Amino acid sequence: MKRHNSRLVSVALLAAAALLSACSSGGGFRTETINFSRESLLEDGREEKMTFTAEVEVPVGDYSEEVLRACRFDIIEALGLGCETVVENADIPSALEYAYNKFDQDYHQSASQVLEAFKDSEDSSFMASLNWEMDLRANFMIPARGYQSLYFERYTFLGGAHGQGQKGALCYKLASGERVKLDNLFTEGSREILSERLSDALVRQAEQEGFLDALFTRQAPASESFYICEDGICFIYGQYQLGPYYLGCLEIMLSWDEVSDILKQ
Repeated sequence: MKRHNSRLVSVALLAAAALLSACSSGGGFRTETINFSRESLLEDGREEKMTFTAEVEVPVGDYSEEVLRACRFDIIEALGLGCETVVENADIPSALEYAYNKFDQDYHQSASQVLEAFKDSEDSSFMASLNWEMDLRANFMIPARGYQSLYFERYTFLGGAHGQGQKGALCYKLASGERVKLDNLFTEGSREILSERLSDALVRQAEQEGFLDALFTRQAPASESFYICEDGICFIYGQYQLGPYYLGCLEIMLSWDEVSDILKQ
């Protein structure tokens, strides 16, 4: 197979750092946005290709370099970019470049095998596996109640019937920029109570939206993937974790009133 050189469509680092909009809490990470977009043709003269796009907000100021570096590593890990490949300062453009090159390599290797396997076949259904796609997103949300959350999405299509989507969120203290986990928010021994309330909320949501019978389970464990907003705390669950593919990644919101008695003061 003659391999086409990867073509850079656009790689833009938006140099103007904009202060995020603040709610009543004020403040937040100051960020720059990295837009990364590339594609690689399967072969010269063919239409099949691989595309790789990313839009990632990167923290650049208002906190110590140690805090900013930790946040950048969080983003790299959350998007699955390969932490072992980046330098000490957690360089996200380098991590995106590495991830693209790895995806491109895997694409051409897989496509070569498919073409070889079906070279004498009259069945053209295999052509669906010759177009791959990856799309990555990571954006900071509006600060709320002394916290700010980073929402991220990862979509991968490797041919076939459908792609795979992942969603998640990380949360940080506005005052220090430090990562906040579940045990930092809720009182000791309250996970079982939290899970019960999430399970009740899941059933209510499923009844309202008409997918109750599709659920794999009606028990929702307390997810470590959550974001904080003015309405409450929203917990994110991956594809297939609670239900079938078509339900996607489910999000369950608990209002502040629903968790007020188990929050740390």
